Amino acid sequence: MVELTGTVTTITASDINNGSSDNCAIKSIKIDRNSFSCADIGVHPVILTVEDNNGNSASATAMVTIEGSLTEYTILGWSNGFPHLGSLAKFSSNYSTSVADVETCVCERSNNATLTVEAG
Repeated sequence: MVELTGTVTTITASDINNGSSDNCAIKSIKIDRNSFSCADIGVHPVILTVEDNNGNSASATAMVTIEGSLTEYTILGWSNGFPHLGSLAKFSSNYSTSVADVETCVCERSNNATLTVEAG
């Protein structure tokens, strides 16, 4: 599981590798994808390829889960800080703001909550 901490989060081959080894020594360990954004929340295949010093290679697929951090607005305020581009914002109470910069990956509004954004 990888949690978004901003607009883009990256991983490395060592985040996926689970102890690859080779009798001829490893030349390189690579992944086919290392960058994820809000559009990538969910499960994605990432291919790990290991090549030895003789040019032999093997690959395996890991399933990487990308999650955003949840912050919920209630009458007490934000549960996990003000939303940012790596967060999932949930409005469970009425919320009004003159700041038009509430940027999140996903916004969810409870049926009984009203979200009002006015020009400041």
